[in-house]
Amino acid sequence: MIIIDNFIEIHNDHIRVREATKQGYAIGIDGDSINLEHPNSKTRRGRIGHQIAQTLTCSCNQGVIIEVNKIIRLGNIYPSKGQNGEIYHEDGLSPTISSGQGKTGNGIGSNNAPKILTSNKLNDEGDNIMKEFTNNLTKYNFKMDTIKVFDAFAGIGALHQSLKELGIPIKITGLSEIDVDVIIEYAGVHISNFANLEFKYPSEDEMRKWLIDRNIGWSFEKNKSCIPRLKKDKLYNVYKASILLNNLGDISKLDCDHIEDFDLFNLSFSCTDISNAGQQKGLKNADGTPTRSGLVVYGQKVIKAKRPKYIMIENVKALIQKKFIDDFYDIVNEIESYGYKCYYPTVTDIKKGTVKPNCLNAKDYGIAQNRERIFVICVRNDIDDGLFEFPKGFDSDLKLKDFLEDEVDEKYYIKKTKDFFIKNSFDMEAKGNGFRFEPHIKQNASVSKTITTRAGARMDDNFILDNLNIEEEKFKFDTKNPYFNNADNINPDDFKIRKLTPKECWRLMGFRDECIDRMMELGISESALYKSAGNSIVVNCLYYIFKELFTKYIIE
Repeated sequence: MIIIDNFIEIHNDHIRVREATKQGYAIGIDGDSINLEHPNSKTRRGRIGHQIAQTLTCSCNQGVIIEVNKIIRLGNIYPSKGQNGEIYHEDGLSPTISSGQGKTGNGIGSNNAPKILTSNKLNDEGDNIMKEFTNNLTKYNFKMDTIKVFDAFAGIGALHQSLKELGIPIKITGLSEIDVDVIIEYAGVHISNFANLEFKYPSEDEMRKWLIDRNIGWSFEKNKSCIPRLKKDKLYNVYKASILLNNLGDISKLDCDHIEDFDLFNLSFSCTDISNAGQQKGLKNADGTPTRSGLVVYGQKVIKAKRPKYIMIENVKALIQKKFIDDFYDIVNEIESYGYKCYYPTVTDIKKGTVKPNCLNAKDYGIAQNRERIFVICVRNDIDDGLFEFPKGFDSDLKLKDFLEDEVDEKYYIKKTKDFFIKNSFDMEAKGNGFRFEPHIKQNASVSKTITTRAGARMDDNFILDNLNIEEEKFKFDTKNPYFNNADNINPDDFKIRKLTPKECWRLMGFRDECIDRMMELGISESALYKSAGNSIVVNCLYYIFKELFTKYIIE
């Protein structure tokens, strides 16, 4: 047994991850995902995704467990009546595992009970790792006029991609986006042969001024623009992309009188100040000015001025939870006051007898990612028939392994030894980066200090800790007695946990391989590709939403 970052136990046939749950751990097997963010936190839960990816964030710091034994032995875990000894059901879900004796569920029982052997069905019939992801969505014929789209808070164009997958005739009339990499990515995804299109450029000074005037390249974190320092190739690409896409830049600077009329408006405003992963400042700063999430007010101004037929809103689950639910209703009520009917998924609280907003989950729409998001569709009153309903979820039978690449570079694997960290610590200290590996004197053990993962982090930031003592029968981390000889004789270079690749993250957002292949040809960095994937909307969720919205126009 070895330990990574003091929170993952690596065994020959499974892993155990510390979680803030009653049993204190979760079990992962071949094909499960593992969250590598905040590794040493004592308050995190849900770190293992059973055969699905967990919610991708900007850093996309998720791992996947691969190539462990098909038959696994899980210590003294015993079945309760009716569960037939299953740790994993055939659908890839896990029954509850509790730590008490005599309780319902799979508990840790007496030593008299037989130990359970269970197979992972995913690998029983061969390898389902795919060579190419095409997102097998049905393209329909629509009898309708071309839908004109203004893609505000555009990202990499998930809304655009979903309409193309459906077969809806569309025209992008304009964008509002300021992230340089994302603008280039949008063009690479949605403009055929973007890299090789002939284009007449003005001088570099003129291009920089044009971009700065629209706040393209503005950094909220650094409170300055990146455009003056932008490398030549990226400057040319972002300017070319912005012109071809009619990217108007900062939404707070839009002049509605000079915007072409459009039918569908994307108002999927930033989740930065709402998300549980952010600072949760809400929609306003202390001085009353809008936060990045608060830029939704400028989107509302566009709606009031242009009055498009349809509006689509997407945001994180936190927007409909207690802290921000009033903001959610304020946004919906404001839009309805302009003459719209706003639809969103709901669920009935049986105890309170009330109906409240509810999220859609990507795992219910053909993508193996547990990603809950609130969606709102607004239809202008004069064209609303009152019949729109959000699509029902379904079981696609797809698992995380169905989205993995067939060949992956060694750099994505976590396979470093403590010798590396000892050397690396002094290298980092010499560079002034603040990390220092401190070996413990007690029993000559060596422990690396935890370094949490974050946007732009390297796989080298996930540290291995070995020689920890976790008694096999307890299934819990014994922090009071953490030193023990390596019991399972595992070679740390052999275990198979790796980070998801950028292509896999884009697949898990519903984008075809051809999309990210074009991004790589454009020289987009991996950190930018991870960030844009984590910030995007799952194409499949939008696909099924718009299929319902425009179903009456489908030609059978």
